[in-house]
Amino acid sequence: MTRRNLIKQIALIVLLPSIILPLVNVFFIQPAFMSILVEENKDEAIRLATYLKSSLDLEQNELVSGALPKKFLEEIENIRKELNLYKLNIFSSSGEVIYSTEPVETGYVTQEDFFVKGVAAGRPHAVYVQKGHKSLEDMSISADVVEAYVPIMKGDRFMGAFEIYYDITYAKNEIDGIGNIVSLVLFIVTILLLSTMAIIFARTQKITSMQKKTEDALITEKLKSETIIAALGEGLSIQDTSYRVLYQNQVHRDLAGGDKTGQYCHLAYQQKDQVCDGCHLAMAFADGRIHKSEQCRTTDKGTIYYEIIASPLRDSKGEIIAGIEVVRDITDRKRLEEQLRHAQKMEALGTLTGGISHEF
Repeated sequence: MTRRNLIKQIALIVLLPSIILPLVNVFFIQPAFMSILVEENKDEAIRLATYLKSSLDLEQNELVSGALPKKFLEEIENIRKELNLYKLNIFSSSGEVIYSTEPVETGYVTQEDFFVKGVAAGRPHAVYVQKGHKSLEDMSISADVVEAYVPIMKGDRFMGAFEIYYDITYAKNEIDGIGNIVSLVLFIVTILLLSTMAIIFARTQKITSMQKKTEDALITEKLKSETIIAALGEGLSIQDTSYRVLYQNQVHRDLAGGDKTGQYCHLAYQQKDQVCDGCHLAMAFADGRIHKSEQCRTTDKGTIYYEIIASPLRDSKGEIIAGIEVVRDITDRKRLEEQLRHAQKMEALGTLTGGISHEF
């Protein structure tokens, strides 16, 4: 893995959670908690409004403006204060507010579909109104509330509606508080992740620097070794125990007819599917000894003679793990030997001729 790819992977591992977790909190966790809170409080507001409506026995009173007794209105006000309701309204069958704990709303007439088609048909209705927004009666709200409408029925006849504004500011603040805590935790986690990334990056830089120095040193030593071997004029090849060429120096490539790295020796040089009979490297693998042989090859420059030396390579336990093949060009030596033999033959012939002449 390259340094750049490693840094990219670390950045993805660290930065993605750092970005995603806060977004998940803002767009999913907190809204999910708030949705659960609203639904639960809608049900609670409808239950409370139904209970209060029954307790006040509103079905027995004529729901018209000014017809509600003073004592009854005082009781409603006491209930509102006792239960800490934001507001309480009573509607007539025509949708007129005939009583409100906020006198300014008295006389307001609603013609909204939810009231005409839903509440007037005997179905409760509840909706969440956020602080600073307007209620269904188009009044500004200074708290987070649930508006709950409960129909007042006398038999099948719609008499009016009872409405409470159920204050959920405290519960919402708790949710917001939890959200703030989660955000703080995620912020701390983000800082820790970023710190971890910085530490890992610093260590990666250090490790990369050390690796670079090691690689440079290995390359330098490799170049020195190859230079020495090349200066000796010897080809060097290393093969694993399955006879696959692992390494060739340039001299060996020139002698062997090209780069065969990664190929199987018998297939690359002899086009055979099996190891050649009498393979000197196979013998070295078999008995663990050094084997030599001389071979020749005809080229466009004439016949080339070369000596092959095969030796096993062992690991620290003494097990054979590969083999090294040294190829030495001995063409000049062969030519000198041939010239020497010819000279010796001519010398012997001259001596023989001289002896015969002396006898005569």
